[in-house]
Amino acid sequence: MNRNDMWGRIESCPTSRGKRMNTLKYKQQYRRRLPHLQPPGATFFLTFRLADSIPHEVWLTLREELDSIYEDLAEASEDEQALAREQRWFQRFEDYLHNTSEGPHWLKDDRIAALVKGAFHHLDGERYRLDAYCVMSNHVHTVLMPLPDTEAGKTACLNHKLVEDRDRKPGYLTTDEDGQRQFVAVTFHSLASIMHSIKRYSAREANLLLGRTGAFWQEESYDRYSRNHEEWQRTIRYVLNNPVKAGLVKEWQAWPWSWRRADL
Repeated sequence: MNRNDMWGRIESCPTSRGKRMNTLKYKQQYRRRLPHLQPPGATFFLTFRLADSIPHEVWLTLREELDSIYEDLAEASEDEQALAREQRWFQRFEDYLHNTSEGPHWLKDDRIAALVKGAFHHLDGERYRLDAYCVMSNHVHTVLMPLPDTEAGKTACLNHKLVEDRDRKPGYLTTDEDGQRQFVAVTFHSLASIMHSIKRYSAREANLLLGRTGAFWQEESYDRYSRNHEEWQRTIRYVLNNPVKAGLVKEWQAWPWSWRRADL
């Protein structure tokens, strides 16, 4: 969503439970094997893939290139040249997933695709607002907005009532018993915790259906937040048109594992 639509104007793998919980808490920036940014109130495009869907050596090269791009974006998040490089990087990444015959394609199984669909909708409206998704044979795209972790904050966010204080912290305004306006700060569900929940549930259930054990999803996911309203709209169209681009259907509505929020 456009930042002006959202805000008002006010002057890898952890080995212990404790470490894992810390990695799932909300932070505006965090890093595991890939760097990630989560501005409060932003809407995200996410892509996650099956384990071993890209050979390790190929992924190392792709990841090093993305690290370099994110280093440039860390200096200026609106760097047009770096953003264009990121888009070209993602296109190569996805082209590989579309064209490879290597690795598993378990999501072709309707039972597994249905599990992923159910996992997305289970927490919709609770931890995030789900805008769209598409399940392909070896990867998944989605667009969603993480929500605040309180009901009042969630309501303010969904009704575009969030504002910032002088320190640029997000929150909403309320009135106390004396009629005084007060600022209430909010925190958001983290992308890390959202993806952990979706992937953990779907991986466990998919492995049961497939009669297998071991990693189902690749550990990390690719994410990018929409810089403006137009990019958000383009991203949703991109997600929905994925099976069309792959030559699987002529119209996105014909793909059984694509979905878009009804009021878009």
